[in-house]
Amino acid sequence: MNFIIKGYGELGMKSVCTLWVMLMFAAAGENVMAYAASGGPAGYVEWVRGEVLIENPNLAPRYAKKGEPLYKGDKIRTSGRGKVQFTLKGDIIRTRNGDKAWRGESRLILAPETELMIIRHVYHSKEKTRSSFIDMGLGTVRFLVKKLMDWDSKFKVRTNMVMAGVEGSDFILRSTNEFTEVTTFGDTTLKVVRLSAPDQPFLIKHSQGMKISEHGCLSVKNTADTKTGDLSFYPVNVLSDHGATIVSADDMVSVPLPPAASSLTVKKARVSPVLPPAPIGTATEPEMEDEILSSHHTFIMDKITRDEDDVRTEQEDKMPRPPIPPQKATICK
Repeated sequence: MNFIIKGYGELGMKSVCTLWVMLMFAAAGENVMAYAASGGPAGYVEWVRGEVLIENPNLAPRYAKKGEPLYKGDKIRTSGRGKVQFTLKGDIIRTRNGDKAWRGESRLILAPETELMIIRHVYHSKEKTRSSFIDMGLGTVRFLVKKLMDWDSKFKVRTNMVMAGVEGSDFILRSTNEFTEVTTFGDTTLKVVRLSAPDQPFLIKHSQGMKISEHGCLSVKNTADTKTGDLSFYPVNVLSDHGATIVSADDMVSVPLPPAASSLTVKKARVSPVLPPAPIGTATEPEMEDEILSSHHTFIMDKITRDEDDVRTEQEDKMPRPPIPPQKATICK
């Protein structure tokens, strides 16, 4: 069967199908470029180990690679052997050796089997404002947030159980279905609130670790007590106002992994590139942050796992929570 198309003459069925596919791809490419240009990248991937998948409701799924731009709404997933470090953008400056570097940025390091979404990252050097909101699923992430003096700086991280407010800190969040573990390093102090009890904040001081569940604080420990055998080592780029410095292999910082991550055997290319829209993709409005602090957290991100018995279904997420007994936050002083 042949068709007559104005301006193209007579075309066969195969030619028409080919033309249709080309037009579809061209339209998709224009949408991607328009989305990227509308807000610009929120950050960039610095290094990747293993498989790390990035998905966005407005973009095609893609695997992370060095230099890959990250945008608002990107959900980043690491596989059983995947690790990634990325930076949220700040000012571009020239270092002493003439290289370009970011100043005022935040760095995030994701351990294997971890998932998070960039809800918002706004950085204005002229107005001296920084506002970031990260929604973290299950897994382990190290946050290196540079403190900006005399700035209106807000950096918030939400897990399935807590909301952490940060100004300038070095800390690790480990999120499970049962608890969220917070570990601080150096001169760091965090204010953390349970989503189920926003009126009972926890103050986690420097070099301290704390486990928090829905019902309160479970335990407190000094980070100096952490065993080296339970840690996996990651290199971190340390950026100061005077330029960028790469930490050597002898000075690598340590990031704890989830208990089962080191024993998993994961085959390559098991992560499906076709994924459903991110369930937290609608939580992009700033006013939703205040609402979260005054209500129960209704979303628990699905754990990245290939064992269907461990996957939390949507029905389980919507089930009513058992009543929480009254409990003071002072039990972990």
